[in-house]
Amino acid sequence: MRENDSAYFYELHSSDFNLLKDNCSSSKVPVKILQEDGLQGLQSLLRADTFKGYNKVVLIDPSYELRAEFKVLSRSIWNVNEHFENTCCAIWYPMLTTKSGFSGMLQDLKTIPNLSNWVDAGMFLSDSANKRGMYGSGVFTINPPETVSNNMDNLLDTLTQNLKEKNKTHYDYKLEFSRK
Repeated sequence: MRENDSAYFYELHSSDFNLLKDNCSSSKVPVKILQEDGLQGLQSLLRADTFKGYNKVVLIDPSYELRAEFKVLSRSIWNVNEHFENTCCAIWYPMLTTKSGFSGMLQDLKTIPNLSNWVDAGMFLSDSANKRGMYGSGVFTINPPETVSNNMDNLLDTLTQNLKEKNKTHYDYKLEFSRK
């Protein structure tokens, strides 16, 4: 981060909150660490126009402990894009063998009005048909920098090859993007 940047971190779980505070204690930029729901915090920052005139990057790693979180997350990202059309938002999601709602969430995100571009990149075990639970994970990014879109295929290919060599496990990846 640059000297004139600032960061807001939200964490609900007390042990992770304390770990986050410890890890950010030596930051050279202003950091606010709050023990509260990050999606609610994001909405309050939008209402306060805290970021007017700044480049914005939002990284979201939800708990996905409740099925409703997929819908709440979609609505939150729609609101971010409505207030700040060029905000880069990266959302981590699990790939699950059970019906969880993540595919519906991805479809919702892909239909955000006035969305200029997005990248959906994920890695998963090649033989995931025989697995239970989480078989991979992905990151859906709206308004990514052009370098992300241009380099993601090479990055995922290199990463899957390195994991295959190191772990003797076969991974595959998916990459889908839209540029307007």
